[in-house]
Amino acid sequence: TQIKTIDSVQGREYPIVILNLVRSDGKTGFLSSPNRLNVAISRAQFQLVVVGSKSQWNTARIKRRAPELSKVVKKITEQGRRH
Repeated sequence: TQIKTIDSVQGREYPIVILNLVRSDGKTGFLSSPNRLNVAISRAQFQLVVVGSKSQWNTARIKRRAPELSKVVKKITEQGRRH
């Protein structure tokens, strides 16, 4: 088991990645950067597990500050409804 930051995994892949998006302060942090968000969601070879609160990441403020993250949350939500 390894715990890594987004910046430390750029250029590497792992079989399973658990991406922790749990925040309660209403800030987007590194997720407001499309490049860093891309790194966060593209490191898994076989399975990506995203942990977080959909309602936290779907607020109007987050949609303004991190529009790419809002697209990812929407896509995950749509995929979840199909299964």
